[in-house]
Amino acid sequence: MDMVKVHTEALTGDALNWAVMKTEGVVLAPVFKDGVFQSWMTADDHMPWPKGLDDFGADWNLMKRLVLKHEIGFGKVMGNRWAASPLRRNEPTNWSYDDDPGIAVCRAAVTEALGPLVEVPAFLVDKPAPGLRGV
Repeated sequence: MDMVKVHTEALTGDALNWAVMKTEGVVLAPVFKDGVFQSWMTADDHMPWPKGLDDFGADWNLMKRLVLKHEIGFGKVMGNRWAASPLRRNEPTNWSYDDDPGIAVCRAAVTEALGPLVEVPAFLVDKPAPGLRGV
C-alpha cells in the first residue's frame, strides 16, 4: 500500500478518519482489484472489515470517546473557528483548528497519539468526507 506523509493539520475526510482509527488501535489496509478499491481488511490479521471507516468528526459519541481518552479540551475561538488540544499542565501543546469542532478534536487526538506528521494511505488524501464506507 502506498503511504504518504501528511501534516496532521492537513488531514481531512477519510484520511483523517483512517488516522483516528489508527490511534484507536484499528489499522486497516485497502483491498484493490484491478486498481479499483473494493473493501477494507485489518492490516495485522488480514480479516475483512466490512464496516468501512468510522466518521469520528461527524459522530458525537465517537468524538466524546476521543475527548475522554486523550483528554482533549476544545472550544470556539475567533468567530466560527474551533480549537482543540490535549490538556497538559505546564507543558507545550499543539492546538488544532477547524470550522468544525469534530475535525479539530480528531486532529488533536491524532497529533497526541501519532505526532504532527503521519503516514496515511495515499489514495485517501484529498478525499472529502464522508468518502469510502463499508462495501
